[in-house]
Amino acid sequence: MKHLKEFKLFESGQKFDYDGKKKQIISYIQSVRRNEEPFMPVNLFYSLLRGESKIDDANKLGFTNDQKEKWKQSLKKYPWISDGVWSQIDYNPNMKQEIRNKSGKHIDYNYYITLNKDKENIIRFGSSLNDLNLRLYELSNEKKTPISFKTHTLLDCICSDNDSLKVYYYDLNLKTDIDKIIQDWAKSNGISISERTHTHGVDVKKGDEDKKSWGIIISTIVDEQFRNTIKQYGSKYTDEQYFDWFKKWFPSIINKINYKES
Repeated sequence: MKHLKEFKLFESGQKFDYDGKKKQIISYIQSVRRNEEPFMPVNLFYSLLRGESKIDDANKLGFTNDQKEKWKQSLKKYPWISDGVWSQIDYNPNMKQEIRNKSGKHIDYNYYITLNKDKENIIRFGSSLNDLNLRLYELSNEKKTPISFKTHTLLDCICSDNDSLKVYYYDLNLKTDIDKIIQDWAKSNGISISERTHTHGVDVKKGDEDKKSWGIIISTIVDEQFRNTIKQYGSKYTDEQYFDWFKKWFPSIINKINYKES
């Protein structure tokens, strides 16, 4: 296996809980070595990519249950549309035209941020969502194109999920505009954003198939490449050595994945 320089992540931002998933990753390695199908491999890597929330994650950062309830109720009011997990605002949805490439795929472009996970930063984030709402609304009207953004309805998820906020757009020419708006908004509101393995991505739907999110696409590629590596080197390395290598490789491969239209 080629040596990879470890991709550094800030402890207060994007995190991958390797130790919490170690038993499942080792089981995955052993299954591949036995030429057996691992148990739900894409789900394993997706849950590692996103991080898993617990009902007391906000409390651990110093939030009260009352604050958690106020957060939830504020993100269930107009203009938010909430499914109980995510809350989303859509701009000019009547303009939405699905983008298709040559293979007939429908593409939603994504922009992600991860908040640095400290209480005051999260409070500033929540207080500044109306400002972001206005900025994206103005961009959507100016460019005459639909845009959406969403964040977590539940404060526990904000405090643990690696995807703190996600912007959807449908014109690739907006990529620079979206990035500038997010960076300017964060700076002017004193919001601390963590480095990430990936900031941009796409959700893809082809024909009548279910739409695949960028996280699922990434997880599928990780599964394919990791199992090919294990098959290639077989018993040359121990389960622990594969696991240690995976911890260095996982963020590095995510950082290199790019969507290519075909």
